[in-house]
Amino acid sequence: DYRGAKAGNFISLPQRARKKNYDVNEYYREAMGTGETTKERKPRLPKSITMHDFQFFNKKRIEEIEKKEHELIAKRRTQNQLIKEAKAKERRSGRGRFGEVQEDVDEAAKQAKEELARLEAELQEFELPEEEKKEKQELIDEAFGDWNRRDFRAYTQACEKYGRKDLKAIVADVADSTGKTKEDIRAYHTVFWERCNELQDYDKIIDKIKKGEHKLKRVSAISSALRTKVQKTTNPWQTLTLSYGSNKGKTFTEEEDRFLVCMMDRLGYGAWDQIKQEIRKAWNFRFDWFFKSRTTAELQRRCDTLVRLIERELEESDKGGSGGKRKSKKGNDADGGNENKSTNKKKKVK
Repeated sequence: DYRGAKAGNFISLPQRARKKNYDVNEYYREAMGTGETTKERKPRLPKSITMHDFQFFNKKRIEEIEKKEHELIAKRRTQNQLIKEAKAKERRSGRGRFGEVQEDVDEAAKQAKEELARLEAELQEFELPEEEKKEKQELIDEAFGDWNRRDFRAYTQACEKYGRKDLKAIVADVADSTGKTKEDIRAYHTVFWERCNELQDYDKIIDKIKKGEHKLKRVSAISSALRTKVQKTTNPWQTLTLSYGSNKGKTFTEEEDRFLVCMMDRLGYGAWDQIKQEIRKAWNFRFDWFFKSRTTAELQRRCDTLVRLIERELEESDKGGSGGKRKSKKGNDADGGNENKSTNKKKKVK
């Protein structure tokens, strides 16, 4: 029987904490650290127009109008809140002790009604004027808001490929790649070259276009030199000769070089794939496996060498022709001097 025995040193354990009912809102308030206080959400202003530099908006004026419009909207919202409070005040002032509706005999009710009428009249002042609304819409219509970056890239690449002056080729290329109308592309072309200095990457874009135009000029000069060379002979496919000097080399024969020059004149400089196909179809090279197996890069290098030879040959012929003319002039002057001397002698004898 231990009822009379002493318990000794017994440590009392703490009471188990009981779980509360799970509250989702309370959990997220504690996790986010927000507590029960919630911030008032202010109404958002209307979204501004997205204006890229390549769309050529009158950005300064549109932003001025939008800023004024947003200020008026904020004032109008404040005014609507005041009108709401004034209506509530008018309702309270027009009711009796037990909620019955009374006539406007009280001075406070009259003042509340007058205040409400004044606020509603002032509400019309917080509207954007019709002239500025019309001006904003006209500025939006004048710009190219339906042009995206892909369309802009297609236009600049067309300018680089054909040159800024070949409007017909630019319009056809951009219309084919973007689906824009020709009138829209012509209008964009005019505005682009009037306001291209407003672009963010103006120097980079214009440099690319200038490089493309320089390539076009170079191709035109090469084509002119090839045409001049080919027209010097009646049958260039068989009788065309090249002045190699010390740059003939041993890989390509004169017949192959003649064929390349004539093909460049016919198909144009740069059509390497087409020239390669023509080499494979040519009957006179059906057993020339070396010439038929050349890559487009190798054909391009050989054609560049031939173009340099032709240009050097034409320069030398031009210099020789100008030198001959000078000699003939000197000879004529000398003959004229001798004739003058002989006539002077005859006069003295007479």
